[in-house]
Amino acid sequence: MALRLAEGTAWPDTLARAAAAVPEAFGAEVDGVSTLHNLIEGDWRGIGLSTPVRTPVDNTVLINLARLGAESARAAVSH
Repeated sequence: MALRLAEGTAWPDTLARAAAAVPEAFGAEVDGVSTLHNLIEGDWRGIGLSTPVRTPVDNTVLINLARLGAESARAAVSH
């Protein structure tokens, strides 16, 4: 039995809908992969160490996520 995704649920489709809904949450592409910003104190910010998020199915990079340090993370959560 072959893997089959429901229409519109593939990662590129899902990412495109998210980027259309909240374009300020996404930064420039790095090596063809989008970067997701962090929501800090009500603003989307491209700060943090860019780290690839991979699918466990085939290790494909889905998106680059900016990992925050402890102080920035506390500020984001406490806001």
